[in-house]
Amino acid sequence: MKVLCFIGGYGLAYDERLRKEAIELQLQGCKVEIIIAEPLNKAEKGKTIYGVDFQSVSLFTRKILPKKRFVILKATEMHLKFFFIFLTKKWDILWVHDHDMAPLLLYGWFIRLFSQKKIVWDQHELGPQMYFNNALYRVLLGIPDAVIHANHERANLLKQSLPSKYCTKFHVIENFPESEFIQSASSNLNYNFDRWLNGSSYILFQGVAAHHRKVMESIEAIHLFDDMRLLILGPCSEEIRIEIEQKWPNYRKKVFITGWVNPEMFIEYMDNAIASLVFYENIDLNHWLCAPNRFYNALLRAIPIISGPNPTMSNIITRYKCGIVCQENGADPEEVYLAIKCIMNEQNLYRNNCLYIREQYTWESQKEIFKKIINKA
Repeated sequence: MKVLCFIGGYGLAYDERLRKEAIELQLQGCKVEIIIAEPLNKAEKGKTIYGVDFQSVSLFTRKILPKKRFVILKATEMHLKFFFIFLTKKWDILWVHDHDMAPLLLYGWFIRLFSQKKIVWDQHELGPQMYFNNALYRVLLGIPDAVIHANHERANLLKQSLPSKYCTKFHVIENFPESEFIQSASSNLNYNFDRWLNGSSYILFQGVAAHHRKVMESIEAIHLFDDMRLLILGPCSEEIRIEIEQKWPNYRKKVFITGWVNPEMFIEYMDNAIASLVFYENIDLNHWLCAPNRFYNALLRAIPIISGPNPTMSNIITRYKCGIVCQENGADPEEVYLAIKCIMNEQNLYRNNCLYIREQYTWESQKEIFKKIINKA
């Protein structure tokens, strides 16, 4: 079967969920092609580094209009280009990623009137709560043969607001790391990071350095230690960096910021961390019911996790004692400091608990779900 995937995305090189799904679909015997609007804004065709055909579009509006402005105009151009590409492609399954690609569901529905085509809507994120009772949203939910959610908590929340006829098509595919993330041998730390670390212990902060992820509070907690450092394994905007420097002029002695790092290089930064900080402020239901891959990255490498009371993460931590839940969700640096101290005092216990459960949180554990979706779709 030919699977045609449409996605906005933040880049083929960094979209791990897209990569893993495309590879799994090919392992299931499907031929996959990805149509994408990448941040690089280049029109090209080729194969991804993981061997899947792709075509990216270039948007004229992105070139001439300011960044993060006139989003509706840019989206309109993108969908017009996607529509014309859609008309030229043959497919058996249309795989629509996330909410901003929703108009493609209508194109697929029209084509399906005249053929035995199948449609999947892969919702990477939870849509705004105002969608739940929206008539158009329910029409869109009625089109696909399968709707994929990123965790059970999000799927269950939506089920509470919808008639059962929509919910019977729900499936959950969590963004777990691949099992090779467990199997990869520990490597030497990245040379530049190791030189900077100079033998000190460090805490991992994986992902974008943002206020809602409590980066400032995490740095403050690290400053309560005499000899502890923080690794921010991810990007940091210039605005946040300036704010950090204003508060801690010598922050570079305590904080190392990598910028974007390809996932295959994560291990050479993260493996020796005492703990991993994973905070998501309750700014909306999507953040509250998050299931970030960086949580599972740490778990699979047996790095104890310090998170907030977000249900998906806190349920795992509480059940298996593979870390500590901070009830203030990272807003209290003193609480974060005490959580780090606790893990330091019982490092072997927490690491062993991670080792005991990590196999059940691998991407490969979900193979049967893909089979059900392909057969049902």
